[in-house]
Amino acid sequence: MATYSITYDLIKSKDYTKIIEGIKKVSEGNWARPTKSQWIIISTKTSGQIRDFLKNYMDSDDVLFVIEVKDDNWASWSVAREVTNWLNS
Repeated sequence: MATYSITYDLIKSKDYTKIIEGIKKVSEGNWARPTKSQWIIISTKTSGQIRDFLKNYMDSDDVLFVIEVKDDNWASWSVAREVTNWLNS
């Protein structure tokens, strides 16, 4: 399993409910949300598989970025303690 950061920009049709549903599904409920448009998930899928899954929850003009986060290579400021605790666990 790996940890991934997912960020997105919804351009014309801002269907946040739909992309959030997709992120929760692809993460199988193992996620944290440090900012409004960033999600950190743990998954057995690759970043490409996550991207391909989430494209089904987005419009063609939206932007998506998925990148693996190494457990010991991140920093934050003013992020909710529950998120940083989740990342440290």
